[in-house]
Amino acid sequence: MKVNEIFYSLQGEGVFTGTAAIFVRLAGCNLHCDFCDTKHEDYTIFTEEEIVKAISDYPAKHVVITGGEPTLQLTHSLVDRLHEVGKFVQIETNGSIALDTDLEWSIDWITCSPKTIPVKIQRMKSKSFIRDKIWNRMKKSPQLMSVFVACNLVMSMMR
Repeated sequence: MKVNEIFYSLQGEGVFTGTAAIFVRLAGCNLHCDFCDTKHEDYTIFTEEEIVKAISDYPAKHVVITGGEPTLQLTHSLVDRLHEVGKFVQIETNGSIALDTDLEWSIDWITCSPKTIPVKIQRMKSKSFIRDKIWNRMKKSPQLMSVFVACNLVMSMMR
């Protein structure tokens, strides 16, 4: 896989804001947005084993696979390997590329920042799935109520 960087930080956006996470930033994207902060030409080739080994140096259980566009390279076997070592797997995608159904449902959390219509991530079309995931997370962390309210507001505006 073409890896731009692997680093440890706090998730700065979304439901998991403030969560310690290991970020795997993959190089390459199908859209090339002018505001993107990823240098796609700078990367190192990593095997899945090397990615798992690199993230094992960090204490977090939360792994965020981002890019570029991670769906260009993400594999079911990498997600499985991350789960085998006890990691929670989140991806950040532009939603323009459909994932294999098994791969899509093996990912613990998908953050979609749509840049094209229609969004091709099937789980994003399931309002009950999104609501249930947020509600289950919120039960563990009541301060997320404002996030839940904001999401419901945005979803109602999209109808």
